[in-house]
Amino acid sequence: MSPNGDMLSAIADRYVDRPPCPHKDVTSPQHLRLDHVLDLASQWRVQGAVIVQQKFCDPYRYEMPKMEAMLRENGIPTVMLEAEFTMPAGQFRTRVEAFLETIQQEML
Repeated sequence: MSPNGDMLSAIADRYVDRPPCPHKDVTSPQHLRLDHVLDLASQWRVQGAVIVQQKFCDPYRYEMPKMEAMLRENGIPTVMLEAEFTMPAGQFRTRVEAFLETIQQEML
């Protein structure tokens, strides 16, 4: 969505229309986040997804298995990573690079 005219209204629309965080979405009967992620993956023709969960954030941890299953059911390979503020970037880089190599091998 691009802002047309009033920037304050555009900011308000973004906050109102965005998918809720897992904490709020778990109580919603529609579970809008999963559908939103699948729509984005389809629009962008995603070939793999890195699902990152902040350590000790229970709502995200609750959602991760559902997210992974939904993406895999739609032919999108996934890797799940748990983030922590003190985690060195090298560990993330290594796991993501290995995941990318796996996807590239499957495409050949």
